[in-house]
Parts: sequence; structure tokens; C-alpha cells
Amino acid sequence: MIYGITLILLSILAVPSLILSKRPDAQQALDKIAPYQGWIGLVFCFWGIWGIIQCILNIGWLSYPGMGIKIWWITWLAGNVVEAILGFILG
Repeated sequence: MIYGITLILLSILAVPSLILSKRPDAQQALDKIAPYQGWIGLVFCFWGIWGIIQCILNIGWLSYPGMGIKIWWITWLAGNVVEAILGFILG
């Protein structure tokens, strides 16, 4: 659950113009975060790359019977790729 929340927050930071078009009063909050945006992006980029490495190291899970673990592994990989890309955009 926390992983999903961090992805949502990271996407909000990556696309501030969308937030400002809906809520112009959010500019103050975005201005407070702006000095740290590069560091936040760098941390999330490395965290996403580390997650991709973990997915590749656990690729053996795809050989387990049942579809649930395969879907979970693909979702895990996709989330880490999105996290690395958004972190790179912010960094």
C-alpha cells in the first residue's frame, strides 16, 4: 500500500502543471517542495533501479505454478520501471 502511495505522490510531483490547472492554490505547496525535487527524484530513481534488479534476481518466480505469482511479478516490475522513470524525470 505504501508503495502505491509513493508512486502516486511521485507522479504528482512529476506533473505539477496538471495539479496547478485544477487547484491554483497548490502553488505554495509546490514551491516548498521545489528545492528538494532533484534529491527526491534521485532517490526514487535509484530505488526504482534497485527494484528492477530485485525483479530480475527473482525471475525464477515466473516458473511457479499458478497465475497469481506471475501477475504479481509483472506488476512489481512495471511499478519499479515507472518509479525509475519518474525519478529520472524529477532528478
